[in-house]
Amino acid sequence: MLLWWALGCAAQKKVDAPHAAADERVAAERELLVWKVHKPGVSPSYLMGTCHLQVPLARWLPPPHDGALDGSRVVYTEIGDEPIDIMALFELIPVRDTSLRDEIGQVAFDEVSRSMREVMPASMLDVLPTWIAFSMLDLEELGRRFTALNEPGHVLLDRAVVLRAGDRGIEVRALETIDSQIALFSRFESVFEQALDSSSDVASRSKEQMNNVVELCSTFEVANVEASLAEHDPTGFVDALLGERNRTWMVALRPELERGGVFVAVGAAHMLGTDGLIAGMEADGFTVERLVGRSTPPVAATYVPPPTTTPPGPADPELAGHWARVMSADTQPSLCAADGLLRTCFGLDETSCANEMDRAAEMCVAQQGDRLPPPGVQLDPQMGTEIGACMPAGIVFRGIVSGEMGDAPMCDMIRTAMQEATNALMGGM
Repeated sequence: MLLWWALGCAAQKKVDAPHAAADERVAAERELLVWKVHKPGVSPSYLMGTCHLQVPLARWLPPPHDGALDGSRVVYTEIGDEPIDIMALFELIPVRDTSLRDEIGQVAFDEVSRSMREVMPASMLDVLPTWIAFSMLDLEELGRRFTALNEPGHVLLDRAVVLRAGDRGIEVRALETIDSQIALFSRFESVFEQALDSSSDVASRSKEQMNNVVELCSTFEVANVEASLAEHDPTGFVDALLGERNRTWMVALRPELERGGVFVAVGAAHMLGTDGLIAGMEADGFTVERLVGRSTPPVAATYVPPPTTTPPGPADPELAGHWARVMSADTQPSLCAADGLLRTCFGLDETSCANEMDRAAEMCVAQQGDRLPPPGVQLDPQMGTEIGACMPAGIVFRGIVSGEMGDAPMCDMIRTAMQEATNALMGGM
């Protein structure tokens, strides 16, 4: 699955990464992820397939082709130019009625949570829809793969298009809303549940497609992605993610293309395949030509995947049980006191608060896996802080999403802290 890479930059975080110096790369003539769309008597329009990377816009759209954007009448992107209010976005996400750990099993849940321990606390993972859990896991892996492709100091490519259009007074329109993206993903909970099982065919296909995505974004070669899109997808998800959305987008784009002067910048996979935007425009009588330009490659040479790292191992059950009891005993008194955060802001009674924290301690300790020291050895302070912060995270997130959070001063402090954290997260948007 192409997931958030094709979906848009709605949840991508800014990543600063080392990169080869620009003067070490030589600009060469190469096929771009840009296509000219034209027919007699109509001003040309352009398609640009983005990879949601922090790279200079000039790499994807080098001179003189940047005139295609600068001279456009209207620009279309997936979600337009409206700033993303991540807190409002949270409120659109339904929290689970059941525990994810209970649904997919403790072994699978602990494996996923260990893989995500740098980006999401286990107790929050437990209350999220399956599609978010898998998407975050996939996005984290994609982020690792893209480390060598990102360059510090640049906004995401999609955002760069929006900013440049705005500077030139060009109207930017959205092809869809974030609400519709969330609704689409929510339709495929069972598919994402399969994808969380690393031994499943769905997970295996997702890994293959991720490799194709990284190749596309590092070399601009489309063959493997096109071949992947030609394969039958028994889940129906790829058609919903790409084909279904492309057909909807074409309803809005068709009359605009007949007027000409349109610049469309969306995930590159939307251009390709029999249900892609290129095929749709050709069916409408347009000629679509891929452009060639003098562009530096994203890396000094072809992309070389980083060495694979050994995934974090599971925690010993007895050891995990020991530290879960220790952390619960250390954390419960302050969180579950009558004036504590969980009872004040989220209305828990003493018993339910204690039960929630016992359960959260199990998940949050297991997330640390083979990092756990033996009994009698002091827990690393950083690990203790991570586990302590992880334990209430699920309740806090559920309360914010459901709008059931109190208005006491400490509750307002949580809201402020989350807003500041998410603003920092969205700094590359």
